[in-house]
Amino acid sequence: MSKKILIDTFFNQFTDFLKQLENMYPDDTDFPVFITTLNLLKSTNPILVVKFVKENIVDLYKDKILNKDESFFLDQDYTQHGDVDLNIVHKLKKYVKDMSPNSKDVVWKYIDLLMKLCLKILQF
Repeated sequence: MSKKILIDTFFNQFTDFLKQLENMYPDDTDFPVFITTLNLLKSTNPILVVKFVKENIVDLYKDKILNKDESFFLDQDYTQHGDVDLNIVHKLKKYVKDMSPNSKDVVWKYIDLLMKLCLKILQF
């Protein structure tokens, strides 16, 4: 599979994930902004997003993600990333504790898939 196909898949899955969250929380006006921002970044510098996810999420929290450890959302202090906006993680932190088990499972599947795609893309 080519790197371009993997990058397109990464962004398509990330967008689908955000759209699912937007459907779950229609009163939250941040999800449309996240989607627009993601699309803008995809068109300007897609690999930057992939590297960002790897360095700020995967490298730090891979074990928690693989183990579906909810402390990834609930107990982490994402302010350590300084200027970097991890607002999507803050949103998930806010919502995940009240999600149904099925919804949590969907979230974990998306995060796991995004992590795997990210790692695969950066192998090229």
